[in-house]
Amino acid sequence: SPCDAISEEWVLDIVKRAEEEWGFKNINLIIDDSWQLPHSFEPAVATDRFPNIRKFIDGLHKRGHHVILWQTAMFDVISNGFKTRAQRLGVLSEYRYAGENDPGKYFESRNMDARAIDYTSDNARQFIKEVCEKLFGDGEGQYNADGVKMDFMGLLRDPETAHYAHPEKGMGHKELLHFYEMMYEETKKVKPDAIIDCTVGD
Repeated sequence: SPCDAISEEWVLDIVKRAEEEWGFKNINLIIDDSWQLPHSFEPAVATDRFPNIRKFIDGLHKRGHHVILWQTAMFDVISNGFKTRAQRLGVLSEYRYAGENDPGKYFESRNMDARAIDYTSDNARQFIKEVCEKLFGDGEGQYNADGVKMDFMGLLRDPETAHYAHPEKGMGHKELLHFYEMMYEETKKVKPDAIIDCTVGD
């Protein structure tokens, strides 16, 4: 995968080139999926490529740059070898992205067990709150990032076949709207100027 080449050292080299050769002073830097373990909304760092992401981000802040981290918000991959926050808080559904639910056989071809997050669950807001604190907070063990670039937002569960903990909170696109509202509110509580970027009309 091309992303395997992306590491802390590689990014810093590109930033240095942008500063010195291209004259950029303030960069909004989006780091794609290479910073984390495969496709997990749990903010789990791939430490082989980014050994100290907080130090890395703080260092870029000192140079006048912002760091935006790529994320998948609609699902967690549970084949990464650890129990995800979504599993621990009981917000991960049994809805699996496989067969007809796997566009282009993306997950199957990568041997990923991807399960939809149920944002109608009782603990959905607590889940988002904890993720936002980890991503945007400036306390011990938090990353102090400046925003997220969310991907795969079109992977909505099929309301005809999916189970929703509280369907009255929203199914299909209404569940997506419910997620956006909670994500916005919890992000702004932690870092008011953080950016939430995604293809809303995906």
